[in-house]
Amino acid sequence: MRLEHKNILSDFIRPIDLLNTINGGVAMTTMKLNEIENGFVLHVTAPTVEAEAFNVFIDNNKLIVFSELPDELNDMSGPYPVRIPMFHHAFDIPTFVSIEQIEAVYEEGELKVFLPFKDGSKAHRKIDIEEL
Repeated sequence: MRLEHKNILSDFIRPIDLLNTINGGVAMTTMKLNEIENGFVLHVTAPTVEAEAFNVFIDNNKLIVFSELPDELNDMSGPYPVRIPMFHHAFDIPTFVSIEQIEAVYEEGELKVFLPFKDGSKAHRKIDIEEL
């Protein structure tokens, strides 16, 4: 079989090859949510992922955390630019979290997203039951 448009085939195969490499060569992303005194901390660990690959967005009441392959691995020069996500998670932000004060820090290979309580209020508390 003779291929007249080899560039189209290579543009199609390159993303498949990268996805295959990801599935076989990159460890899985782990996420853990811990409650602290004044809020929550979302810990995101993704071995081999650098800080520049992480993205954190707030969209209305959703916290969106994702990462993409580094730019040098993404083919943005061809006719069909390809950005390949490594993981993507969306979370509902509880009403007791201050959206305006959410912060993210990358430290020692881990992304930490701080979700502070509004007005220092606790997310939950035990209600004492009175006996009459």
